[in-house]
Amino acid sequence: VARQRAWPTVQGRVESSGVHQFQKREQRDNEPDRWVTYYRAEIVYSYEVAGVRYTADKSKTGGGVSSNIESIAQKAAAAYPVGRTFEIHYNPDNPADSAVDPGSKWLWLLWLVPAIVFVIAYLVAR
Repeated sequence: VARQRAWPTVQGRVESSGVHQFQKREQRDNEPDRWVTYYRAEIVYSYEVAGVRYTADKSKTGGGVSSNIESIAQKAAAAYPVGRTFEIHYNPDNPADSAVDPGSKWLWLLWLVPAIVFVIAYLVAR
């Protein structure tokens, strides 16, 4: 992550933005498996380096956090509306390799909310 922060930057543009819903099987001791619905913001952006246009998916460049709370993914997608421009860090040795918000200091909060919900659900179910 520190390495990515040192990469050169260019302006990127959001090409598409939305929420992806998927199912994931969860296993617990002494309980049958269950399927849980998760949501992830999917933001596709483009940028140009040395006259070459690149396209990437924010969820695959370190910005994709899944949650079982749809509103979290909706809020993340809403922060990147189509047409918005923002700073992209790209690898100077391989410009197709890019990062959005490398080392975002608030990213850990997206993991905290589902973890709290899980702990509360677990305690209530006991």
